[in-house]
Amino acid sequence: MATKKILTIDGSLLSKMFQDVLGYIKGTRLKVTNKNDKTIANIPLFLAVIVGIILPVLTITAVIVVLVLSYQITIEKETKSDLIIIDQK
Repeated sequence: MATKKILTIDGSLLSKMFQDVLGYIKGTRLKVTNKNDKTIANIPLFLAVIVGIILPVLTITAVIVVLVLSYQITIEKETKSDLIIIDQK
């Protein structure tokens, strides 16, 4: 006799995960800088993801141009908690 494996997904858990991901992306920014640390683009990560979904060819082209020109792509997130730095000796 074969056994069945049943996968159940709770709607509230899925909703919570979606809210957590959106909360993380909401406060994160995508920044492109050149070799002299001059900011070329500084946009919210959420907008970058939406543009990447809607216009994937443009996004791939932009990433190739950034890499060819040796620009730096960084993802920055502001934290609201105080950081504690511990010296390790």
